[in-house]
Amino acid sequence: FDPQGSRFAFVRNIATTREAALIVADAGGSNLKTLVMTKAPNRLKVQSVAWSPDGRTIAALAERGEALQVDVVLVDVATSTPTVLGDHAWRDVTHVAWMPDGKALLINAQEASGEATSQIWLVTVPGGDVRRITNDLSTYAGLSVTADGKSFVSVRNELRSRIWIGDASGKDSRAVSTGAAADDGVNGLAWSPDGRLVYASASA
Repeated sequence: FDPQGSRFAFVRNIATTREAALIVADAGGSNLKTLVMTKAPNRLKVQSVAWSPDGRTIAALAERGEALQVDVVLVDVATSTPTVLGDHAWRDVTHVAWMPDGKALLINAQEASGEATSQIWLVTVPGGDVRRITNDLSTYAGLSVTADGKSFVSVRNELRSRIWIGDASGKDSRAVSTGAAADDGVNGLAWSPDGRLVYASASA
């Protein structure tokens, strides 16, 4: 919703034409207006949009199919003009939330050259400078910021996996790795010819 609560914004995905549109409407659902229309492979994502505190800009997410990247896009509500925020390379961005002063966004994002987890980043507006907020092996999803901008909430998703060895009956089994949030074996494991176990792990 906009700051006054009189309008809301959403992304409509049109599967038959592979298009996506950023649309604003009155709070009751009437007076729909399309601000931006995009088409695959470069189209808006449906996951998250956020209206700026001054009501002039909507932050949205746009896929760049050829580059396998996602951009944070700022759309001017009055002119329907989209502008990519900064030039940082993101593999994926899932959620955006404005800081109350309108000078920055919090985002859930994966760096194009980084690890495969979604961390929380602060991106300045309009400069696009980035600062990492979280730095761990978890994945974060969803964002909301308090009215005073001093706190935010997100969901921390942590995968815990261990390698176990057991006999065919399943009665005699034991854990042979102890990693926490290290994704032990998730991306592959195999016996070596000499009886050793080789597995992938995200542990540092």
